[in-house]
Amino acid sequence: MDNQTLSKIQKLIEVDGQLIVDEFYDSLLHASPDLAHIFRNSDLTEQKKRLKDGLESILALQTNPQELSHYLEDLGIRHIAYEVDAVHYPLVKEALVKALENHAKIENISWPHFVDSIIEPMKHGAQNAVSYTHLRAHETLMNL
Repeated sequence: MDNQTLSKIQKLIEVDGQLIVDEFYDSLLHASPDLAHIFRNSDLTEQKKRLKDGLESILALQTNPQELSHYLEDLGIRHIAYEVDAVHYPLVKEALVKALENHAKIENISWPHFVDSIIEPMKHGAQNAVSYTHLRAHETLMNL
């Protein structure tokens, strides 16, 4: 992503981030009410703030791909604790793309591609963590 596009997206999140985050959660929970259980122990206002802050962090890390990758993979691992599973990611993508598209038409940006660049490393981090956990559990059982 070029610096001009990055700057435009950062400005968008700075100015309209709360509206985007609100619309994201409204859309996600309306389209998939069964996901409400994921947020049962969360203060949704705080969760929305974390999402907006997370988007700002992701944008700030765009110039450091290695650190961005670690950040996103760690984020995917943390989402395992929230009971987020691989089947949830397409729903999240759809809701986030919709919210972003409703608030900005930025030249040279494909919102689906942008959201994929966030979600794919998260899924990778979560999948690696689950695989590692299964491997360790199998090793433990074999040693009993």
